[in-house]
Amino acid sequence: MLSISKVFFPILSLATTQLNQAQTRRQTQLNNLTHQLVQTEERERRRIAGILHDSSGQTLAATKWEMTDLLRHDPSE
Repeated sequence: MLSISKVFFPILSLATTQLNQAQTRRQTQLNNLTHQLVQTEERERRRIAGILHDSSGQTLAATKWEMTDLLRHDPSE
C-alpha cells in the first residue's frame, strides 16, 4: 500500500518547483520593467534639460540684445 508521503511529497515538490519558476519569471519581468522605466526617466530628463537649456539660451540672448539696444538709446544722454 502506498503511503501518503510517497504520493503527496512528489506532488508538493513539483508544485513548489513550478511556483519557484513562476516567481523567477516574474522577478525577471519586474527587473526588465524597472530597467525600462529608469531608461525612460533618463531620456525624459535629458529631453526636458534640452528644452530648458534652449529656452534659457534664447531668453539670455534676447535680454542681451535688449540691454544693448537700451544702452545705445540711453534717453539720459
